[in-house]
Amino acid sequence: HGRIPNFRNNPDCSTNLTQREEFQRARVIEIFPSLAQEHLRLFSLAEGTAVFDTIVNLTAAGNLHVDIVVVASVVVNPISGARLGKGKGYGDIKYAMMRQLGACDDGTLVVTTVHESQLLDDLPSSVMTEHDLPVNVVITPQRIIYTQKKISYPKFINWDRIDNDTMLNLPVLKEFKRLQQLQPEKLN
Repeated sequence: HGRIPNFRNNPDCSTNLTQREEFQRARVIEIFPSLAQEHLRLFSLAEGTAVFDTIVNLTAAGNLHVDIVVVASVVVNPISGARLGKGKGYGDIKYAMMRQLGACDDGTLVVTTVHESQLLDDLPSSVMTEHDLPVNVVITPQRIIYTQKKISYPKFINWDRIDNDTMLNLPVLKEFKRLQQLQPEKLN
């Protein structure tokens, strides 16, 4: 993997998502960074939807509920919701942090926007570990697909998977670990 594809008609994905009732009801969304989601981020802000960023405001995460998480994908199985990102696990880690802080739960809609060519029906669910983030909804420029997601969401950060490179690239992890040590009853 290594890179999230950007594609010419990705604004159509934004239109498809923002016309959905789930989006219109959403008060807070988290859009993980990717060029393919930039149009959605700008549209959401223009519409007055609160776009939350865990990296910027970790301490606020425990005081709100994120209704929709938009995660970037390289490839996704539109049936099972299994997906592959860039391969670093940053989105999975951010989701796990939000989950531990109480900002996300099983009712949070997890969405990805992709081109039709990024759909892979035979991507096995076995590519997912307990710490990988599956999706409920796949949005392409042409259609909206509700998956039959049977893969569990990550509920915590597995610190054994966090290496020095990840700690350097996601400095918020250091702050989260500090919070976890200060509030072990809440964040473990």
